Amino acid sequence: MRISKGILGIGVVSVIGAVWLWAYGCDKRPTDPPPEPPKDYPVYFMNGVNGTLFTYYPLAKMLDTAALDYGLWRRLNVSADGKLLYLAGKDNVIVIDTDSLEVVTELPYPAHRSTAFSPDNNLVAVMGPDLYILRTSDYSVVYSDTIRVDDGVFSSDSRTFYAVGVDGVDHFTYLYSLNPLGDEPMLVPREFHSHAMHIAPTPDGSKLLLYLRYFLAVYDIALDSLVFNVGYYPGAGYLGMTVDGRYGFFSNPTTQLWEMGTTDLYVFDVVANQISDTIVIDDYLDSLGYGVGWGIGRMIFTPDGRWMIATNAYEPAQVFLFDLATMSFADFHEFGNNHWFGGIGVQQMK
Repeated sequence: MRISKGILGIGVVSVIGAVWLWAYGCDKRPTDPPPEPPKDYPVYFMNGVNGTLFTYYPLAKMLDTAALDYGLWRRLNVSADGKLLYLAGKDNVIVIDTDSLEVVTELPYPAHRSTAFSPDNNLVAVMGPDLYILRTSDYSVVYSDTIRVDDGVFSSDSRTFYAVGVDGVDHFTYLYSLNPLGDEPMLVPREFHSHAMHIAPTPDGSKLLLYLRYFLAVYDIALDSLVFNVGYYPGAGYLGMTVDGRYGFFSNPTTQLWEMGTTDLYVFDVVANQISDTIVIDDYLDSLGYGVGWGIGRMIFTPDGRWMIATNAYEPAQVFLFDLATMSFADFHEFGNNHWFGGIGVQQMK
């Protein structure tokens, strides 16, 4: 009997062990790699007043600083692969390594209007009194033009460059498109009877979200016409788009001339072609004990589509972290009046 009980006990244990292995082990193949933890993409911005570089980590919500000595009042941007910082100034562009913060090279092109990178990291557009598009491999010029453009951006497939230009006579805004690697590259203008513009191309290349002065518009490229527009005053805000192209974000802050706008952040549903939400920033600031700011300024999006990071439109310098998974603000920093952030950047490649 004792022997029989012992055998029965061993059998029960064996059955339980087999069930445990089936439930917790056999469904996981030993060759499957463990899931990768989410990457914390560093976000860079620089105080043009004293050259301090800030590196912000959205996932950890940590902020690092470093004192740079590469000249003041430069507009910062980040290469698509995240390995280089481009500090654009009125006389040149200083390129530094993101790890060592040492100078890699200096590009001899005035670039007070900043820089833009193709998503494949093969091209960089330098915008100043003239336009230059360079190969990032050797910084050879693939296109140049004696035209002043701003707010340049490449399409998702890296083939088309879009930028804003203003005519010196009638001051109308022109949307320019360019295929820099085409057989006969040339800037193609489209005139808008408005001032100022920000551009956000949809990932499929079919539409452009445009922030013109006084209204937000959606431009259908194939139809060569606007398919949506809504007016705002003073209409001097900023525009951004999520990585998947589903939502556009834009602001309508009060100007420094005290043309009264709002501190709200507006959400445009690209698929539904309508404004779908208004996010009240003041409620979030009140919960932290901060006063009302000017409103959202420049916006960037991490390549995993998780975070939107934005600066305040004007001083005092503020930085906001917006969680796109919950569509809510997740972090905030205020830096005071002695700061001027000439750009905010994050890599485009995962």
